[in-house]
Order: sequence, then C-alpha cells, then structure tokens
Amino acid sequence: MRVSDRPADKEHPFGHGKFESFGGLLQAVLLLVFGVYVAYQAWQRLKNPVAIQPDLALAVALGAAVVKLFVSRRLSAVAEKTDSDALRANAANLSADFIASAGVITGLLIAKLTGNPVYDAVAALIVTTWILFTGLRILWENSRLLVDTRLPEAEVRLVEKILSDHPLVLEWHRLRTRKSGSHRHIDVHILLEDNMSLVEAHETAEDVEDRIRAALMNVSINVHMEPYLREREHQREEHGAP
Repeated sequence: MRVSDRPADKEHPFGHGKFESFGGLLQAVLLLVFGVYVAYQAWQRLKNPVAIQPDLALAVALGAAVVKLFVSRRLSAVAEKTDSDALRANAANLSADFIASAGVITGLLIAKLTGNPVYDAVAALIVTTWILFTGLRILWENSRLLVDTRLPEAEVRLVEKILSDHPLVLEWHRLRTRKSGSHRHIDVHILLEDNMSLVEAHETAEDVEDRIRAALMNVSINVHMEPYLREREHQREEHGAP
C-alpha cells in the first residue's frame, strides 16, 4: 500500500495502483494455503481423533474471535473510505478468521459436551470450506483488476449519465474505464458544436471532468474533443455509420 500511494513517475506514468491489487492477490494466496493446511490437519484428526483441552482452546478461540471481529470491522470501514483493495482483502481475511473462530468454538463446545474430539475436526472441515471460498473470491476480484477489467457497472452507468446529461455534449463515444488499485482511469471522446472556439471546447471538457471527479473518487480523466458534424461525416464515410 505504501508503494501504491507513490505518485506517477517515468517508469509508471499511470501510477503504482496495481501494487495494491497485487497485495490483495497475495492475501488471497495466503488464505488459500492456510485453508488447505487446515483441511489436511482436520482430515487427519477425523481419521485419528486426538484428545484436546476444550477449556483452554475455548478461551483462546473466544479471545481471538473478539479481536478479529473488531479489527475486521475497522478495516472494512477504512477500506470503503479509501477504496483500498488491499485493505478489503485484509478485512475479508480477518472476517474469514472470525468465522473460523466461531466454527472452532462450536466444534469445541460440542466436543466438550459429548466428550468426542471428532466434532472439533468436523467443525474445522466446515470452516475450511468458508476459508477457501473467501480466498477464491479475493483471488478473482483482484485478478480482474490486474487485467484491466472496466469499472463496476454502476460506476460506468454514472459516468454515462453525466456525459448524456451535459447540455453542451451533443454525443459521446469510445468510453473506456479501468481501475488501478484505488485509482480510476477514464477516457472518452465527446462531440461538440463545430463552430465552438478552442477555449469554449476546453472549458466544456474541463467541466465534464469536474463533474465526473465530483461523482467518483480518485479519478484520472482524459477527454478527447471532436466536432460533431465533421465526426458524423467521418463515421459515415469511413465506417459506414448511418
């Protein structure tokens, strides 16, 4: 996250935001490795039950659950505020740990009441399913960002509405969006009156950019201006547009 906050430089002209998604990817991998390890240990215990100390284990699990719940909620709130994918992944990791602790507590209570340690292993296998599901979800979400998937549908629709509602934008096309960490990159072509002066066209483009920045956080926008009638003529002659 420290690297992702660095400003753009010669080697990274679009900034360092992808490092944040890469951090989330590492969180997912660690979670999956942890889940596989727990599943293996639980399976071994299921085949060969081992006596446990439920009272001590319950105390540790309860303490861990309280801490993880508090920290995960705090991280989730900060992640939403900063739009940080790495923090979202970390919060999801801790949330999975909290659910794991809840599963551990359930298994330990049943094992204590029945005197059969096999229920601890059964609970561990159930918890592992959730851990692996969470890890795969984080892996998928961060992988999509690393391959420049467009912004979420709701955000794209918001940008489209701003473009369509602008009184001086007669038409627009070639809208492209992507996300790099918590930073959004948008570029679009807007069609303006042919006789509009360069100063007026520039001011219109600036206004479009300001409206999008007001609607979305951490946005880098590139607006290309085109004359409406001349561009329509070009589209008909070169691309067969109606």
